[in-house]
Amino acid sequence: MALKAAALAWQSVSGIRFRHVQAADSADIVVGIDASPRGVAFANVIPRPGTGTDLRGIERAAICFNPHRAWKLEFDGRLDVYDLTYVMTHELGHAIGLDHPGRQGAVMGYAYDEKYNTLQPSDIAGASALYGPPVPGDRRIAAFRDQAVEYEVGGHSAVTHRATLTDGKSGL
Repeated sequence: MALKAAALAWQSVSGIRFRHVQAADSADIVVGIDASPRGVAFANVIPRPGTGTDLRGIERAAICFNPHRAWKLEFDGRLDVYDLTYVMTHELGHAIGLDHPGRQGAVMGYAYDEKYNTLQPSDIAGASALYGPPVPGDRRIAAFRDQAVEYEVGGHSAVTHRATLTDGKSGL
């Protein structure tokens, strides 16, 4: 659910689109757990060769979560336990080419807080700058939203920017 919600958040504010894939090797973005975690979560992005600073030239990205941390699925004021959907949205933002605009004030801010559970103006501006504005009446968003896909914590799943999102058999 967290991965699907994160993908829908970015799709609803920009021209980026995701679709399900069954195999991680055919995805641009792979999501899973870190075998030797040191933090909460992270995203590693590999740029496409020869693209320079063009952030839309992402060849592959990996989003890794710490399986030893406690996670939650809603804001409750406890800042020592992170909301999985919020963190997934943040890390997926990195995987599609966004950076931290500052400490707070956006989902892409580098400090976790529970002030907003939706994308903020700077998040939206960054995604729109990279992928264009959302397409009015785009049926692909509604079709993606209606797919019955469940995600479980643990294991691996795959996502790709502008193309793919996991089959939902495992992952986040």
